[in-house]
Amino acid sequence: MTRKGPRTYGRSPRSPAELDATEWRAYGFGVETRRFPLIFSSSQLLATEDWDAAGHAYAAEHDRHSGVVHVANQWFTEFYLETGPQADARRARALPLIAHDPSRQPDTLLSGPDVPVSEAIKKRFFAED
Repeated sequence: MTRKGPRTYGRSPRSPAELDATEWRAYGFGVETRRFPLIFSSSQLLATEDWDAAGHAYAAEHDRHSGVVHVANQWFTEFYLETGPQADARRARALPLIAHDPSRQPDTLLSGPDVPVSEAIKKRFFAED
């Protein structure tokens, strides 16, 4: 099959610089964010003759993965790196609970960008539940 003309897919709402910044401090996401494009794009291209549809599916899944990485990075940065009395109080409240029940902290190391993110999960991580 020969393709003529440029391939254009849906434009990501984030710029490449923002995606790079998101992936730079990726708490356990590194391998998965590098492996994802290879696995997803090849499976999409093998599953259909419609490369435009495959490209759009890839772009949508890429944006979903990038969004999860961005949200989880924000949580970990806020929890572990933020300074001040409120941040100290948050860690003093949450860390003993995480030590007792490690599932309170999102498992980004094993789940990668497939880790669930929601306001309820953040509240549980921050011991605000």
